[in-house]
Amino acid sequence: MWVFLLVTFGASWLAATPVWVSGSPLGSPPVLVTAVIMMMTPSLGVVAVWRLVHRGTPFRQWARQTGLTLGPSRARTGKLVAAAWLGESVHGSESVQRVRGERRRAGPPSWRSRPARRARRR
Repeated sequence: MWVFLLVTFGASWLAATPVWVSGSPLGSPPVLVTAVIMMMTPSLGVVAVWRLVHRGTPFRQWARQTGLTLGPSRARTGKLVAAAWLGESVHGSESVQRVRGERRRAGPPSWRSRPARRARRR
C-alpha cells in the first residue's frame, strides 16, 4: 500500500510543482496538461505495485495479466478505441457549442433582477 501511495502522490506532486511555482492561472494550457498527468498517476501506482508483487513474471505475461494488451481480437479493439476517441471528441465539441449558444441567447449577465430595477425607478 505504501508503494502505491508513494508513487501516486509523489508523481502527481512532482508533475504539479512547475505549475505551483509559476503561479499559472487555472485556465492556462500548462495547468490542463498537468491535470491530465496528475489523473494518470494512480494508474502508475497500480503498475508499480504489480511490478513489485510479480517480480519474476515475464513482461508479456505481466502485460496480459494486467490488461495492457489489445486482447485476442486486435482489430476489434482498435475499432472500439477509435470509436471511443471519435465519439468523445464529437460529444465534447457538441457540448461546447451548446454552452456557447446558450450564452449568446441569454445575453450579458445582469447584477440586478428586473423587479429590482422597476422598484428603483419609482
